[in-house]
Amino acid sequence: MQRYSCILIEDDAMAIDMISDYINRRDDLILFGIGSELPASSCIALISGIPLHLYRGPLPAGPIFELSKPISYTNFSRCVEKIVFKLKSEICESPGTV
Repeated sequence: MQRYSCILIEDDAMAIDMISDYINRRDDLILFGIGSELPASSCIALISGIPLHLYRGPLPAGPIFELSKPISYTNFSRCVEKIVFKLKSEICESPGTV
């Protein structure tokens, strides 16, 4: 099974606990750490109460997958499945892969 590393970027302690729990429930995800910066090549699950099309601040580089608050484990998993599908598609499309 392919496993994917996650970095949780969050400043609210309760949200960190909840999202950490969601990540740890999935066998295909590894919580790599909790930080304040994203690596350059990341898929981003943006969890916000503000719809992405109304957000006016700077957005991180990379593909962004929107997950609106309030979130549930079901919605979190659905978003992760979309990200995993994208990552698998990119691996298959890379030159030199079989």
